[in-house]
Amino acid sequence: MMKSPALIQKESAYPPEFENAIAAIKTTREYTIPVIQALEKIVRPLQSRKKNELERMAAIAQKYTPHLASGAYFEALKATGNACASVNSKENEMLADSYDRVFTPMKSWVEEDFPRLMKAGHTCDIKKCYAMKEEMDRAVMSTEARQTPERTAKCEAAKKKHKEFFDRVSTEVFRWKAVHRHHMQCLKVLMYSRYLFEKSSKTEFATAYTKCAAELEAGVAALQSKASTEPSATSTNP
Repeated sequence: MMKSPALIQKESAYPPEFENAIAAIKTTREYTIPVIQALEKIVRPLQSRKKNELERMAAIAQKYTPHLASGAYFEALKATGNACASVNSKENEMLADSYDRVFTPMKSWVEEDFPRLMKAGHTCDIKKCYAMKEEMDRAVMSTEARQTPERTAKCEAAKKKHKEFFDRVSTEVFRWKAVHRHHMQCLKVLMYSRYLFEKSSKTEFATAYTKCAAELEAGVAALQSKASTEPSATSTNP
């Protein structure tokens, strides 16, 4: 009994897990785009970022500290400037590292890997796989309509060609969970880098705070000591 075109297409239909994986890849791409847009605002390259307040404070402290020569205020301003400069430098390093290890790989997947898999013209693209399936279905229909050695040979060749290509494409498609793992690893790197930076910054500021507090206390103590040793304005001269 000759198979109908509908039955032929039904029998050659791709398994649900393959179709679901393709849908998952498209969804991943759709929602990764706003993620990398947000990431770019966080870790944009240094050359495109404006000078931040820490950098300004460090520059001001470096400029005016020499004019104070020495003393408590000199030490406090110096400690403040050093802390701001150190934190700013570490932040720049953290952002540059996150740009290379987080933003760039995720953007590359959206702009390069996803199109390679989905668009025609590549050795492992989904659109071409569907086109080859349609070609195979037409060859099967032609053979079902009238079997000839030529049509049979053409049908078998189409089946073989499609199977080889489908096996290659499906291997890529079923790697979509690996894409999720890759993106999660990128976000993990971002969070850990940020955690280390914040932890280091806290230490830097705590050290500067301790120095400023110590200089302030020393300055107050010096003033009190000086006041106690000076003769009172109301005292009588001998």
